[in-house]
Amino acid sequence: MNRKRILFAAAFLLIFLLLFACKDSVQGPGQTPEFIGNLSVAVFPDIGTLYTDFQFTPAVHLDGDSLADASAYQYRFDWEADGTWDTDWLDSTGVQHRYAALGKKMIRVLARDAAGAVDTAEARVYVQELVQITRNESQRYAHGNIDWSRDGSNRITFDWRGAPNWRHHIWVVDYPGGTPQPVTSAPDADSETSEHFPEWSPDGKRIAFGNDKGLAYVDLQTGQVTQLVAKDGLNVTALLPRWSPAGRWILYQHWDNKMHLFDLQQQEDSIFDDTPYVVGWSPDGQSIASIAPYGTELQIFSFPNKDLEKTYPIPFYALKVDWSPNGKWLSLGFNQHWLPDTCVVAILSAETGKVYYAQIDGLIRCWYPSWSEDGSLLAFEAEEKNSGRYAEIWAIRFPEDLD
Repeated sequence: MNRKRILFAAAFLLIFLLLFACKDSVQGPGQTPEFIGNLSVAVFPDIGTLYTDFQFTPAVHLDGDSLADASAYQYRFDWEADGTWDTDWLDSTGVQHRYAALGKKMIRVLARDAAGAVDTAEARVYVQELVQITRNESQRYAHGNIDWSRDGSNRITFDWRGAPNWRHHIWVVDYPGGTPQPVTSAPDADSETSEHFPEWSPDGKRIAFGNDKGLAYVDLQTGQVTQLVAKDGLNVTALLPRWSPAGRWILYQHWDNKMHLFDLQQQEDSIFDDTPYVVGWSPDGQSIASIAPYGTELQIFSFPNKDLEKTYPIPFYALKVDWSPNGKWLSLGFNQHWLPDTCVVAILSAETGKVYYAQIDGLIRCWYPSWSEDGSLLAFEAEEKNSGRYAEIWAIRFPEDLD
């Protein structure tokens, strides 16, 4: 009897030791395997339209900055975060989806590894309305280099470029539903003058622009053009003029390849900086966002002291920087020749520097963005793909709750 008890005790002890030794490698009934790493999902673009194929790329982050092998996982997607998985398990990490309705969309992603361990992540995209503001009925013309008014009149000025010599002239259109009207000479193929890069005065009474002589503005009541800065004997122009919110100054790129500041009160022109920055005024006029030629940083300086306040990296060199009316966002218009087959505008948070992308599928070569007076629309010039028409003015409705 004692022998049986000893044998039983020894067997029980052996089983206990085996279980204890294997507790890290043996899954008991009902136990869930542990998911190693943290799942995230990248989206592109952040903002699109009903024609946009949004791209979703899950990734599993391990210790430090390393990423796990994506092929070791499968993924499922819930396109509306409504609790129903809309796809089967997929081996591919590059997944596209097009939405049939406008609005903010929350997405849930589920990943599982070979052992059956799972993890979830969320993302959001914005499906926004696309608005066409002007339309070309002829291949002879193009609309571009736009600027939206700030005086409450809700007007857009742009230069109308005409073939065959592609001279630029200033036009204005009311939004919504207005018919474009010429402000300077009509786009005539035989015209000897050219005006471009129009910029509204804050009171909406004048439009500044660069012309063949330098920097000028047109009075909308009288039609009179006043030449502010001129260089006789040269076919020169002022580039990218930006009128200060207070109405006193105009910053522009001078033909001497420097940034100049024209003081309308003192009628004086001076060098503001030796670098011909692309600039945009803050709504209060106390700061200037600037990008150096072919630069990959956006810098925010105080005005007029030029103290550096913030520096943010940007994905591409931009040829237009426009500050939203509420001061929260900076839109960046990329060089249309660098992205000829797509339409992408970057929106940068003025507070954090985080970059969001708006991609408008069906359009190409969009650039020179400008905010509507209430900030609800972000307008730009672009060509409709395969339409045979040149640049027209479009806008995308900006999401109010972008964060």
